[in-house]
Amino acid sequence: MTKSTSCSGVTFCVALILLSVAVPATALSATPQELFERAETLYRQLEVVDPSGQAPSWNRVADAFSDVAVRYPQSPLASEALWRVSWIYGRRGRAGDVNAKVLQLDVYRSLVQHYPDSPHAPEALLFLAVDAEDEDGTRAAQLYTRLLQTYPSTPQASLARNRMAQLPQADRVADTREVADLRPTTGSTTPTPIPEIPDPAPVAGEGTGGVTPPRSAPPAGIEPDFDNLARLTGVRHYSDRAHTRVVLDLDRPVLFETGAARGPERLFIDLQGVDEPFELAGAQISGLEQVIAVGGEAVSRVRVGLNRPGVVRVVVDLDAGSQHTLFTLDNDNEPFRIVVDVPTATVASKIKTDRRPPVAAGESISEQLGLGVRRVVIDPGHGGNDPGAIGRTGVTEKSLTLQLSQALASRLRAAGYEVLMTREDDSTVSLEERTEFANQVDADLFVSIHINSARNRKLRGFETYYLNLANDPTAAETAARENAPGGAGSMGDLDETLDLIVQNEFQGASGELAASIQDSLVMHVAKEYDDVHDLGVKTAPFFVLVGAKMPAVLVETSFVSNEQEEAWLKTGDYRSELAEALEIGLQSYVDKRKATVSSSR
Repeated sequence: MTKSTSCSGVTFCVALILLSVAVPATALSATPQELFERAETLYRQLEVVDPSGQAPSWNRVADAFSDVAVRYPQSPLASEALWRVSWIYGRRGRAGDVNAKVLQLDVYRSLVQHYPDSPHAPEALLFLAVDAEDEDGTRAAQLYTRLLQTYPSTPQASLARNRMAQLPQADRVADTREVADLRPTTGSTTPTPIPEIPDPAPVAGEGTGGVTPPRSAPPAGIEPDFDNLARLTGVRHYSDRAHTRVVLDLDRPVLFETGAARGPERLFIDLQGVDEPFELAGAQISGLEQVIAVGGEAVSRVRVGLNRPGVVRVVVDLDAGSQHTLFTLDNDNEPFRIVVDVPTATVASKIKTDRRPPVAAGESISEQLGLGVRRVVIDPGHGGNDPGAIGRTGVTEKSLTLQLSQALASRLRAAGYEVLMTREDDSTVSLEERTEFANQVDADLFVSIHINSARNRKLRGFETYYLNLANDPTAAETAARENAPGGAGSMGDLDETLDLIVQNEFQGASGELAASIQDSLVMHVAKEYDDVHDLGVKTAPFFVLVGAKMPAVLVETSFVSNEQEEAWLKTGDYRSELAEALEIGLQSYVDKRKATVSSSR
């Protein structure tokens, strides 16, 4: 019997999720990262089958997140797990659970009291204050005052100031006494001021005024070597009708963390172990900053200043939205460079940010051990007696994927990666053999290259997948088409395959890799080609990804069923553009995680 991983009905999916939740987390996980990833997987699955929040199973998912904080209260993931619990109780409350609001407020109190340095603490404190307005205006004023004093530079502080002004005068009497039941149990809650460049530190979570979390964690516990600091030697820029490129030249490789904020929109890059730069070419001194005017449609200026001893902050002020790609270059005969590409508003509008499923937090086992990315396996889809999709002019998916994969392999090898391919010619390779090959050679990343096809010949664009159950009908249809020729029935029974999908430890990293590649494809191809469509990052049960022991994605690069994209795919120039975008997306993923990996060594 041919096996299938798609759910035959809501009842079956819910049963699968309940079975997964019922397994004690302690039997499956030993680290906070594993506990968190499992809870996040269950959250996403239940969200698909019960977005209303009515199923009692939501309480079990809340318990799974709570287990992270209970067992590992000192872990950085503890407060993040509690924040997820507050989401769940909020959803349950909106679905009619009368006890959920009380439980949600208890979670907020726990966040504020036990994790005052958490990026979610200001939001939790704001919720508590708003809730108190209905019953005790004086207490609400105390909570708002506490928020203004403790987190003065956050977006929540601005909201607190406005809401406090609307309270009755008798309640607004300044009362700075500590709110007893929210007294912190840890150290100082006041963030260290950074007067040189007044951009707020990135804040994670929803409801934070558009500020996004850092894309790379700082090297915790590593102090800069002040006797041997690196130096930022130059800031270069170039703009055209499609994008602006900003290049940071340094005299050696450095660790860095990045984040973004809105109002106004800006990207900041904190360079670790870097001395305050001398006067940069083209810069004007403004207070303690050096300001480089850019004047492109995408970027207005770049600001550079000392954030704290040993850390230089570079702020890129954006005009055309916060979409960007970031990657590094480190060739033998050239300086270390950090490259930021920011698309113009026209190109940025092509990126559908709402087509990004939530990515599981936490690190995979390999990242916990501090292993970097060295060996990449590229999988040219189909081949041999399996032609894949066929265009109206007769061009086959198997030939296009091989040509594109060879171009990508050449670029990655030139960049210093060891690259292996599941097939080098027009040979037949089963889906199971492709993943098995990647596992046998201990690949650090697995990228399966495909060309899309659809009954609707107007459909066009890119979509990138990582392993999970399908998150929309078209994803399920695409997975069914790609799975059909590969002998998927040999992969064991349905329960075993579903178990591999739901418990895949690399979902978080695979989701990040998929998003990085997808964004790069859209932004970089749109510079040279018109009418590029972003169909999003999606999840689906592709058998070629099942069992991969590394972050793994499947990329659908254009539609051979679309007349214009078929014509493009047949040209070397377009395939070269795709290969470059894929390389930049992969390199961007590696660079985003480099600081985290380095700090764990």
